[in-house]
Parts: sequence; structure tokens; C-alpha cells
Amino acid sequence: STGRPVPDARVSVAGVARPARTGDDGAARVDRVPPGNRIVEVTRLGYEMGRAAVQFPAEGEVQHEIRLATGTTTLDG
Repeated sequence: STGRPVPDARVSVAGVARPARTGDDGAARVDRVPPGNRIVEVTRLGYEMGRAAVQFPAEGEVQHEIRLATGTTTLDG
């Protein structure tokens, strides 16, 4: 919500077994994404989950911005 990068967020792409983490610049790289329309989820404690449908081509790279809003998180225990 502030427009600043969110470091150390978890980035999951449907169809990819291993999630990635964002760096200090808020960017993450996910390799070996099968082509097609995939759901991308970004999560980090203290923020609401970001989710987007992203089209991945058979070749090339995709850049997509997902903004996270600050939020409260309830932890069990």
C-alpha cells in the first residue's frame, strides 16, 4: 500500500513445486513455469495475500507487479 518493495515475501506459482522469495528490491524469479494462465500468490507476514492470474508464454520472461496491502495476521497458540 506504500509503494515500497516487500522483501522476503513468498511467491508461489500454480504448477511449480518450489516457491521463490523476493529480494530487497521486491522482485522474485521463478524458473520452469509451464506455459499457460497460472495463479501467482504472494504472501508475507504482516500483509494481506496478493493473488493474480498471469499468462506465461512457452518462451521468454514475464514481469508482473502484485501489490500487497498491510494487514493484521492472527497466529494460533
